[in-house]
Amino acid sequence: MRAYAKSEWSQLESVALHNPSFEAFFGVIDPRASLYERAFDRKGAENEHYAFAETLSGSGIKVHMLDETIGIAAKKASFRRKLEGLASSAIRYSGSGSSNGKKAFDDYIHSYSADDLLLIAKLKPEARSSNGRLNFVINEPLSNLYFMRDQQITTPEGIIIGRMAKRQRSFETEITKLFFDALGIKYKTPTYGNGRLEGGDFIPCGSFALMGIGDRTNIEGVKAVMKSLHEFDEVAVVKQPKHPLMLNSFDPMVDMHLDTYFNIIGNGIAVGQLNLIKKARIEVFRNKDDLGWQIGERTDLYSYMLEKGFSVIGLSMLEQASFGSNLLCLRDKKIISVDCGTTAKKVVKAFAEMAATDKSYKLISRELKNEYSKGMYNFPSNKIIRDYGIDDIKLDLSNLTGGYGGAHCMSCIIRRH
Repeated sequence: MRAYAKSEWSQLESVALHNPSFEAFFGVIDPRASLYERAFDRKGAENEHYAFAETLSGSGIKVHMLDETIGIAAKKASFRRKLEGLASSAIRYSGSGSSNGKKAFDDYIHSYSADDLLLIAKLKPEARSSNGRLNFVINEPLSNLYFMRDQQITTPEGIIIGRMAKRQRSFETEITKLFFDALGIKYKTPTYGNGRLEGGDFIPCGSFALMGIGDRTNIEGVKAVMKSLHEFDEVAVVKQPKHPLMLNSFDPMVDMHLDTYFNIIGNGIAVGQLNLIKKARIEVFRNKDDLGWQIGERTDLYSYMLEKGFSVIGLSMLEQASFGSNLLCLRDKKIISVDCGTTAKKVVKAFAEMAATDKSYKLISRELKNEYSKGMYNFPSNKIIRDYGIDDIKLDLSNLTGGYGGAHCMSCIIRRH
């Protein structure tokens, strides 16, 4: 199988997902430390994810579930050895009985199910023994693994493995590489040095691509992968803007990835929070073939998209905060969108709670509350659907978005037409 994607609006043929399973339980216990926006009902999130997967399947898209795919591949001895190696690298032993514990694990590893081995990799447990007592500590469980967009980017030249910016997510790429091995998909792993790259910052647009830089992706990470982006005429590097309503502070989570404040609905149609995309500065790199990439003009994201002939649909502050831009395009002008109406109330409450303990959130909390009172959370509205000919499938993802992402963040593109 060959991975491929050159534009967000090309027909989606296959996608990878991961249902937020037991590892997400630890995320909801301490949401902010786990890079979540708020606590949520994990069982409700699982059910929302099942509905998301069924919607994709019902739209004729092949869905590859991470756990199931690895489990099937592990029936082959050669692949199971890889899974055992991954689990062995994830578990740690410490204390007076550590050597005995490690030896016992190695002796019994062939008895564990593929599901248990994968769970070990997700939880990264540590067994601590002392004075005949044994304690288990869960070290940075992969609570964000269900956001399958971020561990890689999918390009015309295939999958390029990223490098996660946050320590809590750094081990995720080891699991997704194993997943791609299970599917028989080849991938590239660049040498990043000090670079970071996450998939939510990459949006292919046919002849050009957008790559966000900021809290999660940096320019070193972008340059590390640009040698594999030669099918694009231009790469526009978009600098993460500071939210205009954040008082004397910068919370990178408010617009951490490019797809949290901007996205593509169809060929020539974009959507974004206008205050943010007008503040987002761009540096354009042009592909000069044998001469390599050369820096072109500097502008802002809004102006750049207009120059490219795109219409840009504006989102309210509340729609952006409710993950209105984090939609998934199935084909030209057909999308799965986050039902902002079911998410908005929870978002307003979350920001009010943050504002109660940190005055930096006072203005943004007030504005979100004001927009909620005015009903400014209905993207895409019936008028937008009618005017632009959008085929919209709206899903309740109000629990899943508590982890800080929507349909786009949760989907790893395997192949577009």
